[in-house]
Amino acid sequence: YGLSIAMPNPTSDVVNFTYTLPATQNVRISLTNVLGNEIATIVNERVDAGMHRAEISATALNLAPGLYTYTITSNGFMAAKQFIVVK
Repeated sequence: YGLSIAMPNPTSDVVNFTYTLPATQNVRISLTNVLGNEIATIVNERVDAGMHRAEISATALNLAPGLYTYTITSNGFMAAKQFIVVK
């Protein structure tokens, strides 16, 4: 399992990151704000083993400037990383 840092960070729009799975399994990646409120679900599906790329668009999600956390959960694995939105 693996979850990379978001790039670029800080961002004014789109951040990209990768995640790696050892086997095909259900994956959920959620986005929360600094208060812990869930803003969006980025991925919520069965995903094949290997490395995958995902992106979060601050513009599309209408994110205010601030700190955000993206969290992956899959088959008992959980990891989280953060990024900053600037305007």
